[in-house]
Parts: sequence; structure tokens; C-alpha cells
Amino acid sequence: MATNIPVQSSGGTSATVYTLTPAASTMEFSNNGNTLLLIDGSTTPTGTVTIVSVPCSHKRSLNITQVIAAITLYVAGPFEESLFNDVNGKVQITIDTVTDISLAAIAIGR
Repeated sequence: MATNIPVQSSGGTSATVYTLTPAASTMEFSNNGNTLLLIDGSTTPTGTVTIVSVPCSHKRSLNITQVIAAITLYVAGPFEESLFNDVNGKVQITIDTVTDISLAAIAIGR
């Protein structure tokens, strides 16, 4: 079972503090097409994060794969629902090694 990443509001302010969820080998978050994923590589991360896409009608995959470097913050998304949502409306994430990696899902307004 995948670890859920709670979706946090962007708050519409100039600065917001977000809570990061420690990485697990499989993770997921609810997606409405206006969600960003923050990936934080702490002091000694070792791992590759893959954001899993749903194959399109032509059976193509648009997986997003990122090797995580130390002391680096990555931002991915927003994620098109038809390309990334599973049958439960969630985006699936796999992480090969979870050392010193944390994630947060942020809902943005459009």
C-alpha cells in the first residue's frame, strides 16, 4: 500500500511553511490537475524518484524520473489528470532508495 502525501494549500500568501513527508518506496497524492510536488534532497540523499504516468491511448508513457542530489529542492507539476491520475484520482510515485528524501504536495490556484 502506498504512503499518502497529504495535499497542502498554497495559502495565497507570499510565504508558506509546508510539512514534508519522509519518503517511502511507494507514495501517492490526490491530484486535481493543480498540484505541485516538492521533492527535498537533504544532506545525503540517495535515490531516484519516479512519478508514474498513465499510458495514453497510443500506449506512450510520460514517467518523470529524477535522481535526487544533496541539498537540492525539486518542483514537479502540475500534473495533467488524464496523463497521471490512476483510477482513484491519485498520482503514484516510486522511490528506489528513500534515504534523506522528503516530499510535499501543494495545491495551487489557477
